[in-house]
Amino acid sequence: MGEYGEQGERERRLIATISGKRTSAGLPSVLEALEKAKAALVDIRQFIVQDEFTLTLVIELSDEEGQRETDIVKELLLCAHAMKLFVEFDVVQNRVVSEPGQVFVITMISPVGTASSAFLVDICQVIATYNGNIETITSLSRGSNGFISYEFSVRLPEEDLFRQLEKMREGLLLLGKRARGDIAIQRSGLLQRAKRMVVFDLSYTLISSDANDILFKSAGVEESEEMPKRAKPDISDYAEQLEQRVSRLKGLQVSQVLAKALSELSYTPGAIEVVRTLKRLGYKTAVISRGPRLIADAVKTTLGLDFAYGNEFLVEGEKFTGELRTPAVDARRKRDLLDMLLMHEKITTEQVIAVGDGPVSSKMLSHAGLAVAFDQPEAVDGLVYGRIHSRSLTSVLYLLGISQDDIQSMSS
Repeated sequence: MGEYGEQGERERRLIATISGKRTSAGLPSVLEALEKAKAALVDIRQFIVQDEFTLTLVIELSDEEGQRETDIVKELLLCAHAMKLFVEFDVVQNRVVSEPGQVFVITMISPVGTASSAFLVDICQVIATYNGNIETITSLSRGSNGFISYEFSVRLPEEDLFRQLEKMREGLLLLGKRARGDIAIQRSGLLQRAKRMVVFDLSYTLISSDANDILFKSAGVEESEEMPKRAKPDISDYAEQLEQRVSRLKGLQVSQVLAKALSELSYTPGAIEVVRTLKRLGYKTAVISRGPRLIADAVKTTLGLDFAYGNEFLVEGEKFTGELRTPAVDARRKRDLLDMLLMHEKITTEQVIAVGDGPVSSKMLSHAGLAVAFDQPEAVDGLVYGRIHSRSLTSVLYLLGISQDDIQSMSS
């Protein structure tokens, strides 16, 4: 009788794979053939690449229901011949296989060209190194915008899962750094699809320079050599140094300084498009910055963000007092502000993507469901599960599984 016995013999399934040139009549004709053969269809999958389509059908074979394998095969062969399609058959035993492990989504974005092919090869090798099995690959961008993007669904075994995941994360981020490609890994499932808020840093993220520098230079205040530079780690006396810097603004007209600062503002490529698309999809958006609240508010208005936070430089009689409102927005305060947003919107950390640049964003990034480093210094490598090298914030949309076609339709 074999391994399955009589029960197994009645639980065979026919897998039919049909392929050929894409045609709108293809699927209806195939389904009509199945209906004619009185076939019990239990699963169907179709995908299209360029002008070619592939259709896979899973059909229950049960003698008790009077279904005959030969009748089904005959009708499908006649249909395929009439439509000039290719068809292949396979019969398998219907066994319920419990898939061990957990599924993660890996998203890659790379400029079109030979480098992108090498990037794909390297990604697959890293996945294989840590015993990951690729279950599906979905194209998010076809290259017409100069970039290709793919989303991998990867299953990792339960055994030693967290160590393997951490090693894979490190390997993928290193690949992205070497190839100057964008890459991220996140857990698949409902929480991945339920992201509801995207929080951005301001300096070198939504705008292409440092917000504090813009305002102080517009005010004619010299840059202090003691101020922390972008690539340096967060320091404990940041607030004290900022207070010293703000003191130099005392007596200056706010409107004049702000007008000059805003004229110098330059948005990062993709910033306007990304926020517009996120808003149309119902996401909440926020900027949390160590820069001036004045500039953060202006960016909020221009881009249509929902929330904006930054350091408040006190004003009296339309002039700066030279004082900084406390507590200052530093690394810890940025995380606290994110917590406040979560409570206000009644969402969890898993439903948040944080995109940041610089060590002052480190605690905020570590507190989000998906932390994405935007051309980030080495200091936060251990905190993030995604890295954007392309200097375009459009990559954030791909990390959410939004395709190029969706982006174009939402941005129009």
